[in-house]
Amino acid sequence: MIIRIQSDRDDADILIKSGDSEIFKKIRSATLVKKLIQYFQKENENEILRYIPPGVVAYSENCQAILEPEGKRIVTYDNRAYNIHFPNALYLVKSQGNKIVSIEAYSYKKWDGLKTKLYKYPMPNMLGGNMICLGSAPRQIKDNDYKRALDMIIYTQYSHAYVNNIKSFKNTVDYFEYLEKNTYPYDLLMDAKKKAGDLFA
Repeated sequence: MIIRIQSDRDDADILIKSGDSEIFKKIRSATLVKKLIQYFQKENENEILRYIPPGVVAYSENCQAILEPEGKRIVTYDNRAYNIHFPNALYLVKSQGNKIVSIEAYSYKKWDGLKTKLYKYPMPNMLGGNMICLGSAPRQIKDNDYKRALDMIIYTQYSHAYVNNIKSFKNTVDYFEYLEKNTYPYDLLMDAKKKAGDLFA
């Protein structure tokens, strides 16, 4: 729509098509405003409300920040399952279309909003820059359920025999066997030198 408004007139002009030609037609300003309000109200009625599942603390079109508090979780390594105490974690799940393309991960001791101090993610299969190695894990996102897609990756069998981001442990088997019998040792976490607020605009 092309509208012409002049400061010295109460009316506006709207460009309309008449046959093969285009002409400006006068319309009262009050009528124009009323029609615009009606148009945008109708457009807003068609908006789709998307459900945000629990744990999603921030999101954009291609990224969701997901909090997962500590708890027991079954993980696998070398064809063996371990029921371990899993630490508090914050994930930045980045996607394109309906597929996860990367996951940036951190741990934390206590959630305090944007002030939360972050630690390196203390699990196997980590790359540089706090990124999780996705390997052959399923990356499909179904029904916009990023949380479920994330969990499918976390539950995929670990392939790395070592753990980089925690003090005192290096071997994955030793680490998982310890976590089966003990609560999570937060005192062994390694500082990521970031706060949650550093990740969000």
